[in-house]
Amino acid sequence: MPSDFKSRRRALAPGKVAPSLPKVPPGHSLRKPAPPLRGPRGDAGLGRVGATGDTGGTGATGQTGSTGATGSTGATGQTGATGGTGGTGATGAAGSTGATGTVALAYTEYTSGSGTHVYHPSSTLRVVHEQGGGGGGGQVDGAASSCRCATGGQAGQWREVIETGPPTGTGIYAVGAAGTGGIGPTTVATVGGDTSLGMNAGTETAVGGGFGPGKATGGTTADFTSGGYPDANVAGEPGGIGMNLSATVGLSGRGGSSIYGRGGTSQNRFGSSGATNGQAGIGRGSGGSGGIVVNSTSDANGGAGVAGLLRIWEFG
Repeated sequence: MPSDFKSRRRALAPGKVAPSLPKVPPGHSLRKPAPPLRGPRGDAGLGRVGATGDTGGTGATGQTGSTGATGSTGATGQTGATGGTGGTGATGAAGSTGATGTVALAYTEYTSGSGTHVYHPSSTLRVVHEQGGGGGGGQVDGAASSCRCATGGQAGQWREVIETGPPTGTGIYAVGAAGTGGIGPTTVATVGGDTSLGMNAGTETAVGGGFGPGKATGGTTADFTSGGYPDANVAGEPGGIGMNLSATVGLSGRGGSSIYGRGGTSQNRFGSSGATNGQAGIGRGSGGSGGIVVNSTSDANGGAGVAGLLRIWEFG
């Protein structure tokens, strides 16, 4: 029996019963097993790498590094939207006074006759418009079984004259008279009168228009007669030609037109017998138209032209 068992037995109090010993299975002992013998520690083995641990907390921010070198300039950006209109600037200084303009001092218009024009003594600029008289249209000597058409009278010349400087004081003027139309059978039409005015440089003149030639022969076949004109220096519109298209059809020449209005209208007959006089001009300085006769012994007269005009503006 183990010694420690004996000691526990002696220590039992009077009247106490000692505990029964535990049963030991066959082949076993109550003795403590001796510790196993251990050999020397072997080298440490290398096990598998363990799983990665959680990420640690963010460390403190390090010190700011030095500024790097400046990079190259980038591409230019798109143009921005236009800004609002700025306020109105201050008014600039007044400019210098311009040169004094001319002032209208007088206006005179002559429609007929002749006389003396008195210029305004203070005028330094004069503008003059001259219109010559219009020529008369041609007459016709009538005849049976024929068509005869006279020509129209020419419009008078129109001119503008501009003169500067002090005036001469007075100037002689004349307004061109109207040309008369021809009278059948043989009285020829007349030219328009000249319109003129005396000025510093002399007399300025617009020539009257030429008359329209009459018609006294032919007329059984196509026949054309030129319109009236006095000379190559006259700029007025010529009178129209007379046109005999056949023994029964024709048109007389119209009167030349001026800047102030048209000339006399052309007269015509298409197969009807008879005589028609030319028409007088309408506008100042225009010509009269020619007469026409178809298959008739009656004569036809030409239309009269219209008198010229003189207009004077004076400025200072």
